[in-house]
Amino acid sequence: MVWASLFPPLPLLALTWLAHGNAPFVSVVSHLEWVAVFSLLFQVYVATHFCYWGWNVLLREYPVSKVAPLSLLIPVFGVLGSMLMLGHRVGLSEGFSMGLILLALGVGMLKWPRIGLAR
Repeated sequence: MVWASLFPPLPLLALTWLAHGNAPFVSVVSHLEWVAVFSLLFQVYVATHFCYWGWNVLLREYPVSKVAPLSLLIPVFGVLGSMLMLGHRVGLSEGFSMGLILLALGVGMLKWPRIGLAR
């Protein structure tokens, strides 16, 4: 996981530099606010550690086949959080997408009877 977190910034920085020059890098310093710094630190440290802790607890208690599909709920909770905190309004396509995610999880988590298999 560390390598996945360390490698992507390098090509992304290079692509930003190629697409926009040095303007984004110069302007970020003048537009930096304490809210942005706090938000970044919260995401990097608090949220990441809490989420990894929760994920490890779930994997210790339940098989991966039961836990892994629940990661599909991440965008649903993201949209719900933005609705509560930012007043985001869900459009038809977002609502339909979240409904499909919940339907897929429901279908995937159900125990279906085995049909046509000899016992």
